[in-house]
Amino acid sequence: MSRLGVSVSVAVVTAALSACRAEDSVPPNVPSLAGGSASVAGNAAGAAGNGSGGIGAGGGGVGAAGGNVTGAGGNVAGASGNGGGGVAGTTVGAGSGGAVAAGSGGSPPGGTARDADCDMNGIWVVRMMSVTEALTLEQCGSIYYYLELKHEGENVEVVNQFNCGIEGRGSSNGSLNDATLRALMPSNSQSPRKGTMTKASDGTCQFEMDRFWVVFGADEVTYAPSPRNAEIPFTQQQSSKPLPTTATGAIDFENDGKPGMAIVVTGVISGIRHSVQRATYVWLTNNRYKIMPSLDWAADIEAYADYYGEEIALQVEPEDAALLSAGANPVPTAQSARATFRFLGRNASDPRVAAMVVSADPKADGALLTCKNIIKALPPIEAISTGFGQVCPCPGGDMCM
Repeated sequence: MSRLGVSVSVAVVTAALSACRAEDSVPPNVPSLAGGSASVAGNAAGAAGNGSGGIGAGGGGVGAAGGNVTGAGGNVAGASGNGGGGVAGTTVGAGSGGAVAAGSGGSPPGGTARDADCDMNGIWVVRMMSVTEALTLEQCGSIYYYLELKHEGENVEVVNQFNCGIEGRGSSNGSLNDATLRALMPSNSQSPRKGTMTKASDGTCQFEMDRFWVVFGADEVTYAPSPRNAEIPFTQQQSSKPLPTTATGAIDFENDGKPGMAIVVTGVISGIRHSVQRATYVWLTNNRYKIMPSLDWAADIEAYADYYGEEIALQVEPEDAALLSAGANPVPTAQSARATFRFLGRNASDPRVAAMVVSADPKADGALLTCKNIIKALPPIEAISTGFGQVCPCPGGDMCM
């Protein structure tokens, strides 16, 4: 079995799980709002009670503690609260069909960053680009996350997070269907992954998040090290807990009757690859990826993605599609590998949050729409053609020099 068993077609998808960086994104960012951090996970700020009201995207409202509020054309934006008085519900948007962010009352803890212009407190969406190589051609993949971060002093902590899928681009395209995405969202929780963000001596913001290990299509407890930020060689984990090479040891990730996680491949070759995957990565600034201080993060920020992974194909459809089982290798320390962070706001009242986040509960139906909004806002990275092949771009969409 290949180390990152990705076919020429599927390498594109698994590229989302391998070391590479995403191309620059230029969209405008959200101005930060003063105040505490209220969770998009549908938590109403009750003045005297723990309300479970949620914020509906484009039509929901903030539910008062103990009461249900309906936005204009939206769905009910609150469950039940455990308290007496609450903040009266206010309309977030006037759109139609707005879903509701499911929550359990209260707000995520807000922090006070040491440096106001390096403050990571708030709600972010992330696209991490990775790179594999098949037949000497680089395949670029993007993997997506929703993050709520608390930043206290120098310390950053993930207080809420879910995965939003994989999109691959290269010789062929790869993606996840809705059933797989639903299974992926609550898996491999990064809470409470930790890191730091400080002002460096050169005036830039120095950022680093702990190493994190992920496992897809197999039992996380069995195949991921404990703790999840273990600084051990990848080969050590491979030898001590090798991924399953047959259906035995794998899980039916999306309940489709097949072992492992399903990746849908289209392009030069089409089909479905059912596989098990394991990866580890760190996000950090370096000489190529620096973060300039900002009070409102009006532009996306980027950090290097130090990534490595493996994948083993257990079954392919159609069964005679040999390329779906062919191997591709991750590109270690790829210069273009990076995570792009887009700031949505300090709390759920920011209109950019309401526009993108339908639900921040990974087990709620609305979270699937949130993920699709994130992928639309940060499109998958496309490989670029050169005189000697195909590569994944560095910032600005150019080759890494």
